[in-house]
Amino acid sequence: MRLKSKGFTLIEAMIAMVLLLVGILAVSRLFTAAVFARQKAQNLTIAQNVITAKFEDMRQTRFDLLQSRFPSPFYVTDPAVPTRNIGTGTITMTPAGTTNRVMVVTIQVEIGRVISSRTILKSTTYIAER
Repeated sequence: MRLKSKGFTLIEAMIAMVLLLVGILAVSRLFTAAVFARQKAQNLTIAQNVITAKFEDMRQTRFDLLQSRFPSPFYVTDPAVPTRNIGTGTITMTPAGTTNRVMVVTIQVEIGRVISSRTILKSTTYIAER
């Protein structure tokens, strides 16, 4: 006469625990990747906002005062804590053509102190004398 088992064996329980552990590790890696992706997206947004604001300020400035009003390098501050520097930026202005009435302006912003989360964004535009 054979007895019916009413539970799990030790091997079955260990296999279930290993499978559960593999699932938990996979989910934890997803969380880590999501945190890095969120930080990168936040840095890109801040960098793009800084570049856009600088270009808009330049467009409102008299052409002959561009070089003196926008020093390079400059610091990028945290929007949430304006007293905290989170990066740096550089502005390069070079005359375009022979008339010196148009400038090629390149702004590069670098945000992040840790290499793995450092974000560099570069943008170029033309600003003409009005």
